[in-house]
Amino acid sequence: LAHCACAILMKLLYGVRLCRCNLLFLVGFLATMVAQWKVVCDRMLYRLICWVHSSLDLKLCQKSYDDVNSWYIEISSDTDLGACPFTRRSRAGIMAVIR
Repeated sequence: LAHCACAILMKLLYGVRLCRCNLLFLVGFLATMVAQWKVVCDRMLYRLICWVHSSLDLKLCQKSYDDVNSWYIEISSDTDLGACPFTRRSRAGIMAVIR
């Protein structure tokens, strides 16, 4: 799938950004592997597409009945040192939560 992996991932990324943010990390990880695509990446992409196809009815949504003035934003950061099993690269991330 090396010849069409980039096109598949970018189409998937468009939908994931809008309504399935739980898959953003997986799509982003596979997007970093496009330049050095291997057979194991084919398997991961296949499993990801199968998961998306089997869970089309799932979506992330939240309703809040609290007053908007009582909300606040909480931001935290985290890193992992060399946790990627393929590249041994470190990753950093930021999480913003509305509470």
